[in-house]
Amino acid sequence: MQDHRKADQIATERAEMLGPLLTPGLDPAKRSQIIREISNRYQISERSIRRYLQAYEADGFIGLRPKGRDYHGKASSVDDYLVDQAVTLRREVPTRSIRQIIRILEMEGMVAEGQIRRSTLQDRLEERGYSSRQLRMYYSAGGAAARRFAHNHRNDLWQADLKYLLVLPATATEKSRQLYASVFIDDATRSIMHAQVYEKQDLFCVMDCFRKAIEKSGLPDAVFVDNGSVYISKSFSRTCAKLGIKKLHARPRSACSKGKIEKFNRFLDSFVAEVKLKNPKTVAEVDHHLQIWIQE
Repeated sequence: MQDHRKADQIATERAEMLGPLLTPGLDPAKRSQIIREISNRYQISERSIRRYLQAYEADGFIGLRPKGRDYHGKASSVDDYLVDQAVTLRREVPTRSIRQIIRILEMEGMVAEGQIRRSTLQDRLEERGYSSRQLRMYYSAGGAAARRFAHNHRNDLWQADLKYLLVLPATATEKSRQLYASVFIDDATRSIMHAQVYEKQDLFCVMDCFRKAIEKSGLPDAVFVDNGSVYISKSFSRTCAKLGIKKLHARPRSACSKGKIEKFNRFLDSFVAEVKLKNPKTVAEVDHHLQIWIQE
């Protein structure tokens, strides 16, 4: 079971990496250009990217699961696959130390404890150009990619967000409760695919809202989210990968890249001002008023 989960995690990471190549209608020249860009960004060979793409086109998500002895840690101590994983870990947290990266690889079961020497992995990461300084340059240069995915057709791109809504006052039987709104908005039409009120700001509310949006409107090609913990969670990433949905992340602290969501947040502020006048007592009441507000 643990091996299966690890295989799914690796397949999810590969699916996210392949996202730009899954756009329908790419001509060979454009595809080759994107492969080069992915290779430069992730420091993975173009041959490996083409192999992953071929496997995905043939077998979908399952085709991206790792095969062979590299996965079980029986190959050379720091082979290309392990370096790829170390690069991913360093990119996630640029300040992550070599010791921490090795510990994560060991805890994930990718290598045996003590199999990798710090000096060896350090050398391999330096070969890839993943020093802390280079990573800071990478992140400061990012941010424009998300805007390239703003398309003109329904379900090309959804935007998602979680917002603090209001506090339900305490009653004789209930303590005061903070409520939240989870929302998915279509980028092209600005339609609200689904929005709902929840008592917690957690993975459940995002997954529940996402499922209901899909049930109403079908699958989006891509979903654009911020870097909140629920959106970078393995469960949300795995769901997107299995459904063939590209998951795109906003640059940290970049409100302009999520303009439609920010506009919806102002819409919610107006809703909160109105619903407070009705003195709702339950989550269901607040959500009922929200659905009416949206329909109007």
